[in-house]
Parts: sequence; C-alpha cells; structure tokens
Amino acid sequence: RGFLAVAVKWYGEADAEGYDEAVFHMSRHPGVTPMGKWVFDLQRIVDYLLTRPDVDPARIGIIGHSLGGKMALYGAAFEPRIKAIVSSEPGVALEFSNYGDFWYLGRAIEKLAPGAGQHELLALTAPRPFLLIGGESADGDKSWPTLLAAQTHYPNPAHIGMCNHRSGHSPDEECVLLAMEWLERFLL
Repeated sequence: RGFLAVAVKWYGEADAEGYDEAVFHMSRHPGVTPMGKWVFDLQRIVDYLLTRPDVDPARIGIIGHSLGGKMALYGAAFEPRIKAIVSSEPGVALEFSNYGDFWYLGRAIEKLAPGAGQHELLALTAPRPFLLIGGESADGDKSWPTLLAAQTHYPNPAHIGMCNHRSGHSPDEECVLLAMEWLERFLL
C-alpha cells in the first residue's frame, strides 16, 4: 500500500523471558512504568525514522492491536510526530482493560485523580486522526462516551471514529481494510 512499516515488539517480549522478568528489570528505574518505557522507546524509534531519507516526517502513523493498541494510543498521545493513529481493542477506557497490571501502569494508576480517564489521554492525540477498532470484547458501543468526550478537542469531528465489527477481540477483514484506508487517507 505504499507504507514503510516497522514492527516493534513490546520491550518485554524482545529483551526478556516474559513480562515478569522485564518488569522486574525496570525496578532499577523507580517511578517508570512499563507503559512509560514504551512511550520513551517509541520516541526513539521516531527519532531513528526521521534519520532515513525514505521517511516523510509529515506522514508517520501508528497502528496496533490489543497490547499494541494500548501502545499506539499511549505512544501517539505523547509523540506529536505521529500524524495518524489506529488502535484496535486496547480498552480505550481505563475500566475496559487491565491498565493496573504491573506490565502497563501498575500501581501508578492509583495516583490518578478521581474522575480522571482515558478521554484526557485520547484528547492529547487531537487534532490528529484517531480510529478505534472495537469488537465488543475490550471496546465497542461502550467506548462511545470516551470517544465523544475526546471529540470536543477535535476541530474536525470526522477525524475521530470507530469501526465496531462486533465479533470479538480479533478485528474482522472489513475493519482491517478500513484501518488501512484510514492511514492512506491521512498519510499518503
């Protein structure tokens, strides 16, 4: 489709035997969450991509599913050089998924102010186009309030949307095609 693609594993999958060991090694860095480490790593990946002559800095997108969907959401929220986002079944609201698990935010989630939510994180992606893919597993119709709360930060409401395939955690072919069309529309 004309994209240069870089597939990135979560650092625990690449550098350790598993989540437990990777998070244990992070204890050398007090106050750093595994999700925070991922955001830092993504920023370094974008730094690298921008050294390549075949990368247009105005056309960097991110897409991910499940854990990768969380990585896409958090990475794009804190990396403004990402220009378009597709996040599949991340659990767009804190209560939809396991963000408190030690390999995501861990106990840091307890420090959030009452009423804080992912709509605030999602608002950090505005006005960049954001597509949520839901399947009524982690995300789906229940995700609309989070999307609508973030939509107020989008000058163009058509730049935030959802494809709900209603068939479980894995995206169906229609939503995968829509995700590729979304990225093509906003990046190519």
